Amino acid sequence: MELLQTIKLYFSQGIGILRIAYEHSPYDLESFGIVLPKAKEYAKLADALLGPADSPRLQHESIALAEQRQLSLDHLIMVNRHAKKLKQRGAAWKLRAELIAHEGSYKEVNAYGNRRVKEIQGEKPKEPGVKVSQAKNGMVTMTVTDTQRRITDFTKTLDAIETTEQPRKKALLEAFWKLIDSGGGLLQPEYRTVIAIGLDQSATIVRGEGNESIIGASDGTTMTGAEIVNLAMSGALGDKIYAGLFHPTAGPVNLYEARFASFKQRILAKAENLVCPWPDCGVPADRC
Repeated sequence: MELLQTIKLYFSQGIGILRIAYEHSPYDLESFGIVLPKAKEYAKLADALLGPADSPRLQHESIALAEQRQLSLDHLIMVNRHAKKLKQRGAAWKLRAELIAHEGSYKEVNAYGNRRVKEIQGEKPKEPGVKVSQAKNGMVTMTVTDTQRRITDFTKTLDAIETTEQPRKKALLEAFWKLIDSGGGLLQPEYRTVIAIGLDQSATIVRGEGNESIIGASDGTTMTGAEIVNLAMSGALGDKIYAGLFHPTAGPVNLYEARFASFKQRILAKAENLVCPWPDCGVPADRC
């Protein structure tokens, strides 16, 4: 019964927990038993709700109401997620106040928040462009956004290309590549081969799969060891191969400080980080 009461107390003291988060660093919270990513999330939320605001009176009233209603951390996180989508001065706190005062379950308030954000922002027209997702299990998704007329005409063009009998999604893909190849095909990528050599090991690989090794490339893709060898033998990897020497903890060896990175430093940085090292950023090194 005591444990049940503790759980109820925890989930009814969202503001109280945020006050603690506001007064301590995420690393202090980690020492209390909260995993660091969650501790950082709570610290950001505490700054947003308890820190300096452009609507102090509304902030004070809303925090008092949230405490009175005993809203949970999850509920407050959801409220702030909707509010921070609004960029106009004062708009975020107006929505926070509205959602904190809104009666209903988490699911109901969340749905209401989604609706209110759309009403306030208005319907945003889609921007034309091409979006390419990060690779997952060797597959990548490319999304093309353009006018209805152009996309419809393009789809009709793909439908007119003869393909093998298969589901329409796969038939369109086959027709797409047939169309690309008939127009001269894809540009042959130019590779600069960079081999990262650790001081305590003879080679670095991303992972192993059975008897094969998966090697990371600086354009964000991966290849098997066999593919690397075949590309090198055919000359597709270019006529220059660069090797960077790294200490397992100290990083690149024999680098010098400079205001702008030298060619050598750029190659070493690319070899050390095949994708951008910033958290949650998967941009390949070739585009950095």
